[in-house]
Amino acid sequence: MYVVILKPQAGNGKAKKIFQQLQKQNFFREGTYQLFVTEYEGHLEKIAEQIALLATIGAKIELSIVIVGDGTMY
Repeated sequence: MYVVILKPQAGNGKAKKIFQQLQKQNFFREGTYQLFVTEYEGHLEKIAEQIALLATIGAKIELSIVIVGDGTMY
């Protein structure tokens, strides 16, 4: 499973555009992914806790993509 964290309003919407481009990539379309979208200040930390919980209950996380800030992917 792929994990994607997106802050769609970041970079004046640039982060959302990057995510939309990412969705078109073959490797992304073929994989199963869970999308987490930040909604408020400090939400990223809560999302990280949720992802850690997924891993502890046996979810196989193959790839994590975080698109926040100025729209840079890490």
